[in-house]
Amino acid sequence: MQVGTGSSNPFVPVSSQISDIYVPANWVLHTDSLGDGGNIYRLINPAQPAENLVEVVQSSARDLAGFMGQISQGGHAYYVIPQQAIEYTIPNPNLPYEDRGIVANLSNGGSIRLDVYLPSSEKAVAQKIIESFIKPLS
Repeated sequence: MQVGTGSSNPFVPVSSQISDIYVPANWVLHTDSLGDGGNIYRLINPAQPAENLVEVVQSSARDLAGFMGQISQGGHAYYVIPQQAIEYTIPNPNLPYEDRGIVANLSNGGSIRLDVYLPSSEKAVAQKIIESFIKPLS
């Protein structure tokens, strides 16, 4: 898998101090608007469409405690930034890959949810993508 970084992409990190995020290179970007002023950004691997990442950006905060309570059996979640960002893994019998991601409230009152769908063999890549949304790349 090739990956790219850059601030020219439309994805929103957890902190405004993050200028670059780690996303797959050569995947196709799709953008949809939500009725409430939010957006959905999808990057899809054209050679394997089940491999993708989706970020939903909303203008309102999310109920993080409620999200934690909804994690089903077989999934797990924990606060990666106390009271601001949750990292999770959720199995999905309707998809070939686990849903790995984050849900976070932003300092501007908005929120994001990032879902990364990659094979287990790409778990380290999925983790690097997720972490780049939370902290600056090193």
